[in-house]
Amino acid sequence: MKSHRQQHKGTTRSTVIAVSLLILLSRLSPSPATGENFTSYQARTEFLPSSPSSSYSGLYGYVNPAMVTYVDDMEMLFTWSDDSEAIEVANDWGFYMGLPHLGFGVTDRPAEGGGGYKEYRLAVAGGDRSHSVGLAYGWANGSHRPPNQIILGTLIRPNPSLSAGLTLTSALSKNALEYAANLSLRPLGTDRLTLFGTAVGSNDGADDQKLWSAGAAIAAVPGLSFSAGYGNHRTVSANVHVSLGSVDFWTQTLHDRRDSSHRHGGEFVPHRHAAQTRQTYAVRVGGHRANLLSRLSPTPNHYLDVDLNGPLNHRRFPLFDQSRTLAGLLITIRRAQGDPEVNSIAINTSGMRMSWEKAWEVRRALREFRQSGKRVVIYADRLDLRGYHLASVADRLILDPTGLILLEGFVAGQTYYSAALEKIGVGVEEWRYFKYKAALEALTREQMSDADREQWQTLLDDFYALARDEIIADRSLTVEQFDELMDETVVLLPSEAVVHGLVDTLGRPEDLPTIIGDWTGDDPVMIEDHAYRPIARDVWGEPPRIAVVYALGMCAMDSGIRARTLVKDIEAAVEDRHVKAVVLRIDSPGGDALASDRVAEAVRQGREHKPFVISQGSVAASGGYWLSMYGDEVIAAPNTVTGSIGVIGGWIYNQGLKEKLALTTDHVQVGRHADAAFGMSLPLIGVQLPDRNLNETEKARVEHVIRTTYDQFVSKVADGRERTPEEIDQIAQGRIWSGTRALDVGLVDRLGGLDVAINVAKKRAGIEGVTANIVEYPRLSLFDADLLRPQLLGMGNRTPGQLEAGYSASDYWRFRLERNGEPLLLMPMDQALRLGD
Repeated sequence: MKSHRQQHKGTTRSTVIAVSLLILLSRLSPSPATGENFTSYQARTEFLPSSPSSSYSGLYGYVNPAMVTYVDDMEMLFTWSDDSEAIEVANDWGFYMGLPHLGFGVTDRPAEGGGGYKEYRLAVAGGDRSHSVGLAYGWANGSHRPPNQIILGTLIRPNPSLSAGLTLTSALSKNALEYAANLSLRPLGTDRLTLFGTAVGSNDGADDQKLWSAGAAIAAVPGLSFSAGYGNHRTVSANVHVSLGSVDFWTQTLHDRRDSSHRHGGEFVPHRHAAQTRQTYAVRVGGHRANLLSRLSPTPNHYLDVDLNGPLNHRRFPLFDQSRTLAGLLITIRRAQGDPEVNSIAINTSGMRMSWEKAWEVRRALREFRQSGKRVVIYADRLDLRGYHLASVADRLILDPTGLILLEGFVAGQTYYSAALEKIGVGVEEWRYFKYKAALEALTREQMSDADREQWQTLLDDFYALARDEIIADRSLTVEQFDELMDETVVLLPSEAVVHGLVDTLGRPEDLPTIIGDWTGDDPVMIEDHAYRPIARDVWGEPPRIAVVYALGMCAMDSGIRARTLVKDIEAAVEDRHVKAVVLRIDSPGGDALASDRVAEAVRQGREHKPFVISQGSVAASGGYWLSMYGDEVIAAPNTVTGSIGVIGGWIYNQGLKEKLALTTDHVQVGRHADAAFGMSLPLIGVQLPDRNLNETEKARVEHVIRTTYDQFVSKVADGRERTPEEIDQIAQGRIWSGTRALDVGLVDRLGGLDVAINVAKKRAGIEGVTANIVEYPRLSLFDADLLRPQLLGMGNRTPGQLEAGYSASDYWRFRLERNGEPLLLMPMDQALRLGD
């Protein structure tokens, strides 16, 4: 693994090379040429309200090509000036466009007495927002046009307070060089106050080609700023800049008292003149920035319209994937919460599919949205208890006139295959040495064991208490009222739901604006969330990053969590110098101890360099908890299923199936136990079913391995949680815990969701209160390969939760048979699949 210092050196190498090249070219440039080969630097920057290094547009690479590194969205800028003879050109206009890392611009430069030319620039840039390098090609057409040019630029913004830009412009057909340096400072670290200066020179050494200027810009309020500057040629400028969200306007007054020149017949003719004033104007359209009107007028009645139809997954493929992601939804809610132009959110829950735990995370975010003084309106058509728990957070809950509310409660159970396996001739032997480790009960029993019944009943009691307590708090019900509705009424028609206070009114999605208007007395403006763009912030420097690494599915080396590549992803996050902390998001029922330990060890080593925070999703149990144990802080939702610290094993073998299928097997062997796993190949699944059970000697060795693995598990958890093995053993033995009880027994450190884990990671990294970018690992392919799977035996009919995690019932059987006889860190698969949906 590369050290942090090595990574930093590699990232800045391109900047060092660019700066060295600028210096080298300026030193080795050929014989001097006159400045007449270029449109002057002052003319090229005439439409900028400040120096290129302090501007957020920089005319999109027209002056310094490295500036397009800072373009986040497509933007366009149109500029023009009034008529004046005081400056080199008159009646100029320009059009400039920026895309991420790409810019284009054209400026029309008419000449006195007719003619003139149009000057073009095409710019590209690479790097990041701390150090970037750009290259532009310039050409022109028309009379008296300048030669084609190459412009090399670099922009260095190591922190929010410093910005330095360097450019070198070279004429391709003449021996002319121009070099310019910009330096800008923000003493407060924000755009509230910006100081800037520029120095320009050329290789002819002429005094009239040397330029310096300095100035300052003040952001009075978001959306309104002023700037002023002074140049060594006795020029004074003043600028007013107004931003109205996606549209900006600015105007600049330039007062010129210098000895200047004008273009006449292709020559620059100097002349003396009285002080004159010139006005320039600009209009920008594109990325969403601060809106002055939102500061001057009352908060608009803007509703962010969010449609939750479909699954809510952790990840989303770039192509052929219409699902939402949990992180994306939470970020949207948080951004709207801090956006002064949005004061409410309207959510359509029709068709939503998400796990119990994810629903709680969304509910928590919406509750904080309400607590900030903004409103939440929710429309629903059919709601079970899980869905109603989420929807009850609304200030105004609207139910469809033909909808239903089903308060059926929570249930946990699984299908038991013991009798069926016996009938078809498959034998299963369970090696269970710890009270609550019930992962194989479905194969060896016909009903729950007392221990399994105890732990699942406790878990559901916790889930119910969580839902009931939060519902009655937001709907002003009593415990007795809610319990009676669930146990006696169960199904509520829309009119009954209104009478009992579960919803506020009835209506359909298209009625929402009218219902909201009647409620608030205003005409709501609905903003669809896919078109919602948060306010772009003019902050210098590469924002710090928080890496969110996802461990989803069964713990296996090359499927499920894909431990082999997941370890590399964790190492990559640690190596990235911009990543200040790592959040490991776990949604796993466990599986292979080897896979779990490889990832846990990567976490243990990584935390020596950066904070590692664990975010447990719906399930982080058994091997899933093994992944968690070395985190600096472990965070679970109240309804996360966690714990299950235990090990189990079992043996699945032929007990007549081969004979019923009229199959036979034969073999030769070397080694007394070589035939233990030999047997018939199962069709479609493609794995072997052993011909025999293990003998007593083999079983004794397996028991030794299972108990030793359990001791290692307990010891590692004790080390990670700073407890004794004896203390961990008392809460282990394979027992599952809700997040609430896991907090009580010390298996997690606090309750919360993914957003809480990210905030904790920022605090531990020392960047609390700082805007950080979220980067996600692993990198996804363009589309989900499962779309190409044949629809055989239900393999293509996975639920959204199973599809995302990469496992289903058929995957479970394959996993079990491939690891037949191995010690497993696994919880019951039926339950894990239900929790993930």
